[in-house]
Amino acid sequence: PIEIDMCRDAVPYNITAFPNLLGHSSQQEFLNDTTAFQLTNDLITSGCHPGVEFAVCSAVVPKCDGSVRVRPCRSFCFDVRQRCEWVVTDQGQEWPASLSCADSPDHPE
Repeated sequence: PIEIDMCRDAVPYNITAFPNLLGHSSQQEFLNDTTAFQLTNDLITSGCHPGVEFAVCSAVVPKCDGSVRVRPCRSFCFDVRQRCEWVVTDQGQEWPASLSCADSPDHPE
């Protein structure tokens, strides 16, 4: 079950798989990673895109389909990145390579 409060209601599923798309091996490891946690929180609260909460939480607690982690669609990923990357750069960071939209599917899986 999803245990990360900020993501519990952000995604339409309750089963997740790890490692997540950011490389954390568990929900607790994510919660202990203060940099990732703060950046995730900043993105969600920024309101930079109507779907940012779903997009970020899909990376933090990815949907599990069997043993496969499901990524958001490529066009959605690019749209969120285009409108939200400023939140990351304002923190003096770069968009995480692990969230590369090129690795996302063209259509929902």
